[in-house]
Amino acid sequence: MAFTTISSKVDPNGRYIILVCSINNITYTLVNIYAPNDHQITFLRKLLKHLNSLKQGKVIVCGDFNMDRSLDSTSLTRRSGGGVASLLHAEGLIDVWRAQHSVERDYTFFSTLYLSYSRIDMFLVDEATLLHTISTDIGLIQWSDHAPITLTLEDLYQSPRAPIWRNDTFLYSNPESVRELSALF
Repeated sequence: MAFTTISSKVDPNGRYIILVCSINNITYTLVNIYAPNDHQITFLRKLLKHLNSLKQGKVIVCGDFNMDRSLDSTSLTRRSGGGVASLLHAEGLIDVWRAQHSVERDYTFFSTLYLSYSRIDMFLVDEATLLHTISTDIGLIQWSDHAPITLTLEDLYQSPRAPIWRNDTFLYSNPESVRELSALF
């Protein structure tokens, strides 16, 4: 696998990393976020605006969004999740797990304080990346209060074709080469 870093941006507050890279000659913008516990929509709006000035190729945004939405929580009270769907739609980003599991419930976080489960860890992708997504899975919550999540993409790498070998016809017109080849057979 060929990997090349094109550019990177690290938030001084430690809330996100944006990496523009090439993986097997395909350009990706990879973003990992850790949203604050409040004002998530404001944070996400600012981040996506900044991302628009840096992004290249396919876009994958992942991390801890710290937002509950009705289908994604067992809690009776919901935190601020309103407006996120319209913001993501406007930015052309799709919650890939929800797109693949439209009515299913699964959770990535367990709150010991509220004794509730929610799906606050997500992968957001652009439409081009969604078309090449094989699966998105949520693992088990075992070692921490978060479950691991995975995104599997098709391998889009087109290896360069080996050049077609051709005999050098000069060898047949050169008397010395003809003698050497004749001696071999």
